[in-house]
Amino acid sequence: MEYAQDRKIQTYSKGMRQRVKMASALVHDPSLLLLDEPFNGMDPRQRMQLMDLLRRMGDEGRTVLFSSHILEEVEQLAWHIEVVVAGRHAASGDFRKIRRLMTDRPHRYLVRSSDDRALAAALIADPSTSGIEVDLAEGALRVQAVDFGRFTALLPGWPGTTASACSRSRRPTSPSSPSSRTSSRRRRPLMYDPTVARLTYRALLGRRRALILGALPLLLIVIAVAVRGLAGADDQTASDLLGGLALATMVPIIGVIAGTGAIGPEIDDGSVVYLLSKPIKRPTIIFTKLIVAIAVTMVFSAVPTLIAGFILNGNGQQVAVAYTVAALVASIAYAALFLLLGTVSRHAVVFGLVYALVWEALFGSLVPGARTLSVQQWSLAVAQKVSGGDLVSSDVGLTTATVLLVAVTVLATWYAGQKLRSLTLAGEE
Repeated sequence: MEYAQDRKIQTYSKGMRQRVKMASALVHDPSLLLLDEPFNGMDPRQRMQLMDLLRRMGDEGRTVLFSSHILEEVEQLAWHIEVVVAGRHAASGDFRKIRRLMTDRPHRYLVRSSDDRALAAALIADPSTSGIEVDLAEGALRVQAVDFGRFTALLPGWPGTTASACSRSRRPTSPSSPSSRTSSRRRRPLMYDPTVARLTYRALLGRRRALILGALPLLLIVIAVAVRGLAGADDQTASDLLGGLALATMVPIIGVIAGTGAIGPEIDDGSVVYLLSKPIKRPTIIFTKLIVAIAVTMVFSAVPTLIAGFILNGNGQQVAVAYTVAALVASIAYAALFLLLGTVSRHAVVFGLVYALVWEALFGSLVPGARTLSVQQWSLAVAQKVSGGDLVSSDVGLTTATVLLVAVTVLATWYAGQKLRSLTLAGEE
């Protein structure tokens, strides 16, 4: 840049100013280099020169950390990639691992077979592929796959396939080998994904939300201890407290926190894009999050209900067990309802709390006409069957309650999956 040394920097082009910034960052020979979009504004020749320089620095044992939204730059330069979405750490690994998570860009494969014509016909007819070319030099088919999970799962079963190689992903093994058959079985779509479950548990049981989840169960147990100390063991008192506080108030509120918290925050801040970009069916995401929400709701509602019941009357007339079963049953329906609410509204927590405190705690307990449409009454019908006495009662028959519980859970889960299907990744074309 000697030709421009007498000019003011403010008169430089964007690429020239970028080169000045790089020079100022390198002049003191750093061992750690932090760069933000270092190739922005540079022409192709300057990009190649800077890439060569950064590679040499890495080979010398120095650390170079740079940000970029251009995947090709990352592929050519980086050994390890960290992905940040909406301010959150979303993924980590080498280029190939990150690339497999990106279902909105085609994956390119080189596929060899014993019958290219039959294989090409099968590939063209399948929606997982977007383009096929015959490579005469390689004696194989070059395939662009838009659905990584479906393509890799179906490939061993297509006609004539003997081996496959992927230019930008891992190499599948021969379908004739036992290891290939095992891998193919593992890649079949499942309705539960452990990675999604782990991320959801981590989000739900974070420090702040865990404190909120634990507050009501702790309050229930403290009140049970106080009531037992003041009034002694009384079956009617135990039934009133477990029905009024535990089942009518605590269980739906915990359901709100767990159900909406399983997916609502991810949709609100945009970090759900990480899940949507993975080769996982969206109904699988919803079902996995539902399982997590149900498990969290059960643990934080049914377990303290059982403990409080034994404290109050030692499970006299099966009151403790009956209300615990009711809490378990209600947890399933509440988790499904509030998970759906988290997918359709940005104010899911507010609407959920209004439903829990007004409809369930007030109308579901006091207004006769509303009781038929109350999850609380449906779960009480199951509890009444367990207790076999008069202390636990419901305005809804057991058969009707069972049908409504199943219907609400299934329909809410299905509709949540449909709503998640309608979400698109930011920047998709």
